[in-house]
Amino acid sequence: MKTIILAYFTAVLWHALGISPPPVVKTPLGNIEGVMSEIDGSPVKMFLGIPFAKPPLGSLRFLKPKPVEPWSGTLKATKQPPACMQYSEEPYPWYDDMPGKSEDCLYMNIFTPFFATKGSKFAVIFWIFGGGFTFGSNRMDVYDGRVLAETEGVVVVTINYRLGLFGFLTTNTSDAPGNMGLYDAILALQWVNDNIYYFGGDKDRITIAGESAGSIAVSVLCVSPLTKGLFSRAIMESSSLIMQRNNELEYNLNLSEQLAEAVNCATEDFTIYDHPTEVVECLRSKRKLKRYSVIFKVLDYGLYEISHRLLKRKFLIRQRKGAFSAFEVI
Repeated sequence: MKTIILAYFTAVLWHALGISPPPVVKTPLGNIEGVMSEIDGSPVKMFLGIPFAKPPLGSLRFLKPKPVEPWSGTLKATKQPPACMQYSEEPYPWYDDMPGKSEDCLYMNIFTPFFATKGSKFAVIFWIFGGGFTFGSNRMDVYDGRVLAETEGVVVVTINYRLGLFGFLTTNTSDAPGNMGLYDAILALQWVNDNIYYFGGDKDRITIAGESAGSIAVSVLCVSPLTKGLFSRAIMESSSLIMQRNNELEYNLNLSEQLAEAVNCATEDFTIYDHPTEVVECLRSKRKLKRYSVIFKVLDYGLYEISHRLLKRKFLIRQRKGAFSAFEVI
């Protein structure tokens, strides 16, 4: 106990003098260097901008995320990641102050108590932000996980996921399967299960949580067979799939066709219905698509039809019948 107290006050002194060494975590993917911060004078570790997927660029645009590959050397996780592509001047201009929006945005932030080390087994909060699946980011100040990490003694993980047409455009084929943003969240959760141990987290005590659209995403994860065994608790704040209508496939394909025609990737005689591969290849080549998320309302406040792999049966039927795994829900 005396050793722990001495180490704590030594760390506080180092931090106050600005000489505390940066935290480095060794994972199977490679070393990750974070930064020291503080809340009310207490030190907290932050690891900002950790990639959990390959950048969804070029040929990977509109596809399910691919796991990130190991890196050599030490990854500098010291700066906030960019927000995912979004167009929020209308109707929420106050969300448009996030700099550096990019399609290369599949990164997470991890906040840990100062004493969290490999094998500490602190409980984990896995946070999914809200914003109608069209705007928002884990870099927003309101999602700063330092307070929870320090005051509650938990490891906090906040993730990004693709938004708008970049995360939910569909052709109902493998070219653009739809709901990629939800698959981003699932891959991030898998990453946490594989690696949070090295940050001092307990993969057997992961609580997934979110508000608004993030809460809807949590409810999807609650009933998806793809997340079985990946978490033990869930917190849904303000919404769930029960409150979310499921857009009909034909409606969503029509939106995709309208978008493709607007950017000269499809015509009345060359449609996304008949030539999905060619049309999506054309869409992947377009560089200025973010405004079309608003113009064509790609989500229109409803999710695309959920794939059979994401949910084996219609989600409303499953959720209303209580088809949950054995875990606690708030």
